[in-house]
Amino acid sequence: METGIWDWVARQAWRRPSAPALVAGERRWDFRTLDQAVGRAAARLRQAGLGPGDRVAMLLPPGTAAVVLVYASLRLGTALVPVNLRLTAAEAAAILADAEPAAAVVAPEYLPLLEAAAPDLPRLVTGPEEAWWAAAAGTEAPGRAPRGEDLATLVYTSGTSGRAKGVPLTVANHWWNALGSQLHLGQFPGDRWLLCVPLYHVSGLSILYRAAISGAAVVVHPRFDPAAVWRDLEGEGITLLSVVPTMLQRLLDARPEAPAPASLRVVLLGGAGAGTALVEAARARGFPVLRTYGLTETGSQAATELPGQEGEGARPLFFTDLAVLDEAGRPLPPGSIGEIAVRGPAVTAGYWRRPEENRRRFAPDGWLRTGDVGVLAADGRLTVLDRRADLIISGGENIAPAEVEAVLNAHPAVAGSVVVGIPDPEWGQVPVAWAVPAPGTPPVAAEEVLQFAAGRLAGYKRPRALRWTPSLPLTANGKLRRAVARAAWLEGAATAEGRNPA
Repeated sequence: METGIWDWVARQAWRRPSAPALVAGERRWDFRTLDQAVGRAAARLRQAGLGPGDRVAMLLPPGTAAVVLVYASLRLGTALVPVNLRLTAAEAAAILADAEPAAAVVAPEYLPLLEAAAPDLPRLVTGPEEAWWAAAAGTEAPGRAPRGEDLATLVYTSGTSGRAKGVPLTVANHWWNALGSQLHLGQFPGDRWLLCVPLYHVSGLSILYRAAISGAAVVVHPRFDPAAVWRDLEGEGITLLSVVPTMLQRLLDARPEAPAPASLRVVLLGGAGAGTALVEAARARGFPVLRTYGLTETGSQAATELPGQEGEGARPLFFTDLAVLDEAGRPLPPGSIGEIAVRGPAVTAGYWRRPEENRRRFAPDGWLRTGDVGVLAADGRLTVLDRRADLIISGGENIAPAEVEAVLNAHPAVAGSVVVGIPDPEWGQVPVAWAVPAPGTPPVAAEEVLQFAAGRLAGYKRPRALRWTPSLPLTANGKLRRAVARAAWLEGAATAEGRNPA
């Protein structure tokens, strides 16, 4: 099979076959070995009846099997649908029903989740790391080469509307984002990425694409563990690291006096707004922290501080345009506060099967209205003032208040609720809830409602506390006034936690 220009692993295997490509546990592969595994995996997918245009769900933790699947899907022309491994079966079922994958590749420990979410979905079970592709009859998948317009991934992200949205990203979308990041940060053959973020987020996937394009090695951790990260930062010569604020804080706390290793050149900090104190503490210890701004819809980064210019504001990546708009969608002059908009070849063309939202968010001239608020300086520096007002970002995970409210409101003792995010020193934000008791119901403890929600929501979405209130703050047209609810919670101006006052 002719691989064409988009099969980045094959290109690196031709150019630098013995260069380090992957470190995962005890396994150390060069690009030749990685390329051979990717070829066998693509052939195995083909033998399972999959081909260009098919969607393949991935329920795998970070590791060799997941890395090989990401690259094999690219080679074959299938579209990867990474499933958040922290979801409940009902949440995963909604995503799989929307994505309609033809098959799934699943690790044994996540078979119960898949069985409960989509019992009839054909699957390949990984077993030992390489077992799922070892039965392939060859090392190449027959068929056409991947194309730039092929759908590469369908990544689901929580939005303020509650239901997770699929974000389709093409091969070319990922290419332009990776290339823009490479030119912005300076990424080279011989670099070493430490991947300790989930592969069901675009932040994790983007590391694999960047590494294959630039010729860097990836050191993969199955989960974030501060001690293991320190070990490999020092022992593996890591040059590039991507984390969210909660992870960075844990990293600093694990070794309070230790300086950053000399090899570390870039620490990308994204996912949620990080406090100045955390960033300054990390930089004081030699961690070259660069704040980033990005979305799943932009393929990961859209703007990042430049190396050597830390603290001066994020600048757009190469091939990415930024604007700040007024409420009518008109560009505002430099220095004005408005809605951040992004345009460029890395930006998705629109949400999966969401025509109404696409009309609201994607302009005919290519601008994506992010819903975030910021200021754009005359020299292009972006200052993000507020992420999407309703969205709660906890430990790098997006939480849609409307989704949590729908679960709380399903409890027979709850007539209505409002969920807001409050500051948390470890997670950045955590969700909490106000609830109005249903008329005529007997008193119910807040804990009972929280337990009800716990069985229906992923752990990070569950409210940490619930307070009863006689009424919810509403606008004149009946919309929830979340800012008022948040302020009331923080001020403690509320009925006491405990049983409802009915």
